[in-house]
Amino acid sequence: MNLVIRPAAPEEAEEALKLYRSLLGREGVTWDEGYPNAEIVGEDIARGNLYAAFEDGRIVAAAALEEEAETDAHPFWTLPTPAATLSRVAVRVDRQNQGLAKRMIRRVMEEMRLRGYRSARYLVSANNLRARAAYRALDFRFAGEAEAYGQHWLCYEKALDA
Repeated sequence: MNLVIRPAAPEEAEEALKLYRSLLGREGVTWDEGYPNAEIVGEDIARGNLYAAFEDGRIVAAAALEEEAETDAHPFWTLPTPAATLSRVAVRVDRQNQGLAKRMIRRVMEEMRLRGYRSARYLVSANNLRARAAYRALDFRFAGEAEAYGQHWLCYEKALDA
């Protein structure tokens, strides 16, 4: 199968939201019916910040980049700024454990670098072992723990080489 990773288009918002919703209730997933929602997906797409992986014209994975003031406010970050946050990384259940999350993260980090960001950050639930494994394989550094968005998070960062 030919995999294409590119920014999602407005007409693909519903399919991206369906991917997110398909993961609700799975181990380690902190999302619920209210998050992510159609408004967030639409804003990500409008800003050019939602990337999707397509196979046979269907979305099999998605990931967003964003600037988050709440994330930036944590005192433990040590890498250069400006920084962007990896958010809403999702892989269709039947495509998990095949390296697709790592490919998505790499693509979004490349876009961050092209946009002038100097480091990438992410927050992950301690019990989301799949996500933690994907980021660990990409050499992210543990920076600290935080309470944000009503959850407890492990926080990681990685320098984006110029």
